Amino acid sequence: MGLTGRQSSMRTLYLLAIARSRALPLNVVPAADDLETSRLSDLVWEAAMDGFDHHSAAIDSALSTAMAALSDQACAPQCLAAAASAAASAGPAPMQLCLQCVEEQELRLDLEPSWLTGTMAKDADGQLRTFCSGTNSSTGWERQPDGSYSGCEVAEHTPDAATTAFMSNAVVRRKLRDLPSGTHNGSIWRGNELGSHILVRDFWTGIAPASILLGAKPEQHRVLRPILDRLYGWSRHCPAHSQCQAARSAAIRAHATQWLAGKTSLGGADYFEYTHIALFERTFPGKENPFSAAQMQFVQLLFLVQATFLIYLPVSIRERLLALLPDMLSGVWWHQQLSDAYRPMVEEIYGAELAEGDCSPSDCVDQLTSAIIDTILLAGGLSIPTALSNGLWVLLADTSRWDETFPQTFPAGVSPLLYFMETLRFLPPVGTFPFWSGDNVPPANDTRYPDYPSPAAHTYLNLRMALRDPNAWGPDAHQFSLRRPLASYKEYSVAFADAAADPTVAGGAMDRYCPGKQLSMDLGEAFFELLLSQRSEWCPDPAADTPAYSSRGFSVTKPGASFSVVRGLGRGAACVVPRWFEAEPCCAGLRCVGWAAGSGGSGAWALMDRFLPQFSPFSVDGTCVRDEEM
Repeated sequence: MGLTGRQSSMRTLYLLAIARSRALPLNVVPAADDLETSRLSDLVWEAAMDGFDHHSAAIDSALSTAMAALSDQACAPQCLAAAASAAASAGPAPMQLCLQCVEEQELRLDLEPSWLTGTMAKDADGQLRTFCSGTNSSTGWERQPDGSYSGCEVAEHTPDAATTAFMSNAVVRRKLRDLPSGTHNGSIWRGNELGSHILVRDFWTGIAPASILLGAKPEQHRVLRPILDRLYGWSRHCPAHSQCQAARSAAIRAHATQWLAGKTSLGGADYFEYTHIALFERTFPGKENPFSAAQMQFVQLLFLVQATFLIYLPVSIRERLLALLPDMLSGVWWHQQLSDAYRPMVEEIYGAELAEGDCSPSDCVDQLTSAIIDTILLAGGLSIPTALSNGLWVLLADTSRWDETFPQTFPAGVSPLLYFMETLRFLPPVGTFPFWSGDNVPPANDTRYPDYPSPAAHTYLNLRMALRDPNAWGPDAHQFSLRRPLASYKEYSVAFADAAADPTVAGGAMDRYCPGKQLSMDLGEAFFELLLSQRSEWCPDPAADTPAYSSRGFSVTKPGASFSVVRGLGRGAACVVPRWFEAEPCCAGLRCVGWAAGSGGSGAWALMDRFLPQFSPFSVDGTCVRDEEM
């Protein structure tokens, strides 16, 4: 059965997250017994387990039934197609049809049309065409006679009329330094935004404003920030370079060693599991996790798709669509389940401390519970696995076609911390830091942030471009380099919005850099300490598609999956050249090649060892190499 436009759009929005499960272990979705008995849920379960191809007709039929329930919603076909295009970064053209219909039908959107079309154009065009259109350089920066670089400092009205994007490393750091005082006094505010995405508010119930913690009120932030600093980063209770931090780092290394020892393959679910275990144990020490890492990743995928792309729909269509979702496929329903499970533990562990704070109009226990869910699903639980996958791709994938961009050899003894920091610089999982300023600041009693609030000014700090500014990083800023001193990351890195710190403002309680910076670095350093030392024991999974580097988006991309590897004889591993009747011992894409006589034979046997090792009667030692290295 072919898909109609309506079915295709609905299928993309409704099941995009579950389609990814083909790249994940089978237990990534909840047990079949836990699913609702509705026909649609059953079909989704079967599709997630076996892949859509085997059940496309049945799914199409079920989605046709679901779409019929939206048939009375004006503009549903056009706007569902637009949201599906946003999910695929396909450009703004479908949104124009949606907006035309919305205007004719006088429907309500959460956001200004210029933001919707501008953001979709940005995603389709990529970094350079969107933010650096004034330069012809392939990096966005052109060298000037005085040795400096210019061409990509600022982009006004980008991606929409009310937004200004800043790319200069110096300017981004300066504006980050202003955030603690600006958000403290109300001249700057942050909304329900994750990078360049403004999120649907429907998912944050029980707190006001309905937002991720980034959009909390200053009073709420001042209560929660010290707790988050104490849990995941540096604080006055556990300062940098203290015995406390050393003990925490040692615990993470032990976790990494134990976790990796039992793995024969690594993929997206594994990177999430590694991170999730550490986050939960740090947050709720000694408590049993009510959800498996696989279940939580399933929820994360649902949540990301629904909270980000449903913002493109008119409110009436979005509300109807969310009402149609079976509970097990609803991010709203899952958020409530997580809240119900976590809140008692938050009350027990942090309740006494929270009782001293004022999170009005929210309850502080509810506010911290929601913040912890944000951390696990949308902050560290999303960015750390992405960074691990990106770093492993650089380490183990065949990057030879980007020879000048990525190192083809890795020096012995390279610092795992430096390796992780360079991964975060070159392939940052968080690309944008947005905030608002101007006259239209939400009043103290506002229970939700306003819709796109003209005349407020919207600012994008483009972290991805600032991390490639050659004025900070040198002429090789567009290359992944392990020659940079660690001190340069301390001075110039904005991967964690590092400069957004000011201990003189509310005692540091209004700092806006990532509170999980230290935990993230500990997890990354421990992970790559092991993988760098075991590099020859791992290789790309031949059964999985390998991501590719996108110079347009400055990212490693592959829709629907992370970089997957398996244990085996990888590049540089010692091997025994196989006889003519034996299988190749090296990983796919490699060959075991003997460079010298391995048997100690003499005469004709030595020549055979050297030039025809596969026919030698002796064992010939070799090395796993790519064909082009022979």
